[in-house]
Amino acid sequence: MFPRLLTFVVVTLMGMGCATAYASISSTVDAQGYLREPFFLIPLGYLFLLAGLGGIVFTLLRAAILRLVEPHPNS
Repeated sequence: MFPRLLTFVVVTLMGMGCATAYASISSTVDAQGYLREPFFLIPLGYLFLLAGLGGIVFTLLRAAILRLVEPHPNS
């Protein structure tokens, strides 16, 4: 369970990193009047956050259900 949970935590942190990067990179308007901004970071960040948090919830719920259904052999 731990490696899978760690993977989802890393994916969640990547989503937070995308949000932080978007906030820290400034938007500019070039000489022709085009807006230059890192817009791709917004949906990418939401995707990472949704996948990471969903995976964490799923992993923890699965572990709790398995613990209830199959008691530990040493108990």
